[in-house]
Amino acid sequence: LEAAHTELADVYDELAIAARTDGMTRLLNRSSFVTDLDEIGQRGAGGVLLVIDADDFKNINDTHGHLVGDQALCAIASVIRNVVGETGLAARIGGEEFAVFLHGANVNAAFTVAERIRSHSHGIGRALGLPGDEVSVSIGIALHRSGQDLEDVLRAADRSLYVAKNNGRDMVVCDEALPVAA
Repeated sequence: LEAAHTELADVYDELAIAARTDGMTRLLNRSSFVTDLDEIGQRGAGGVLLVIDADDFKNINDTHGHLVGDQALCAIASVIRNVVGETGLAARIGGEEFAVFLHGANVNAAFTVAERIRSHSHGIGRALGLPGDEVSVSIGIALHRSGQDLEDVLRAADRSLYVAKNNGRDMVVCDEALPVAA
């Protein structure tokens, strides 16, 4: 009975982890990320949100196949995990889109983290045997101030991400430099 209880507890732990993580990248899934961000917001803790998107990802899938695309996503997740470590929350929030929340960080610290993620992503293409620097990421950054609605922060980070995408990709853009929409 004790062995069965132990085995059941192990299975429960595995299921709990599976429910919170993206099956392929092993980062948090979108739902868990949003839940954790809501809890952080309720505590009034500020920080910085990064939204990370793989550039021209459809081209990677179309040219090299979905298996290589999946390997590229896993490699991007690994870069994010290695750069962020235990200093923040990291998630895959959709197809080729990731997010990171850095607790209590300022914009300068977040920009440093974002640049490290961006620059380390350049080696992924070579590691997968792709020509040149075919794998790159664009990153949008938004500051979360105490009491600010997290949906507003996500919109600001998305707006920064789209500025990066529209200005040539493979760059980091922070909402602090963007005009605030009325």
